[in-house]
Amino acid sequence: MFNNLLGMNPVIIFVLVTLVWFSLASWTVMITKLLQIRTWTKRNSEFMTVFESVSNPLQWEGDWGRLTSAPLGSVFLKGQASAKQGGTAESIDRSLRKISTLEIATLSKSVGFLATTAATTPFIGLFGTVWGIMNAFQGIGEAGSTSLAVVAPGISEALVTTAIGLAAAIPALLGYNFLQSRLQVLVTEIDSFSGDFLTLFEKAQME
Repeated sequence: MFNNLLGMNPVIIFVLVTLVWFSLASWTVMITKLLQIRTWTKRNSEFMTVFESVSNPLQWEGDWGRLTSAPLGSVFLKGQASAKQGGTAESIDRSLRKISTLEIATLSKSVGFLATTAATTPFIGLFGTVWGIMNAFQGIGEAGSTSLAVVAPGISEALVTTAIGLAAAIPALLGYNFLQSRLQVLVTEIDSFSGDFLTLFEKAQME
């Protein structure tokens, strides 16, 4: 197999290496983000358990520990700091929107690479196929024969790139859609918590 790879056209080899890189990188992104999302989801849940058990979270000075590394924890700390500094509802709302945007950007980081992989690798594979077929026809012309022994190696070499391109694209597309759905849940939680925090602050001001 290794000898067959070495015997391939350099362009085909480059295409294959590129496709394998895209595939490995996309799998790395999928596994990494899935583990991160699971961690963030768990810590968000733990944070809300503590948050709801505190009578006055706006003034609470307890140790939130690792819970502050959760997206909701970061949003809370920003809002709490603004409240303690005497901020108005409008200024706190701006602070919450800012930190929410940053958290959402962090959550979504690298996920777009999966969409890029899904969109480009089939075309990269197709390019390799077209190039391989061109070489196959050139080989037919040089050999002056259309026998299977002459045609088959070049055609099979060409089709391999399309197959690998699809093998890279399909998991990336499925992974992108799955992660987007999970991320949307977290984004909704952040938006909902920001609204709840602002409501809590406004109630505290009225008391």
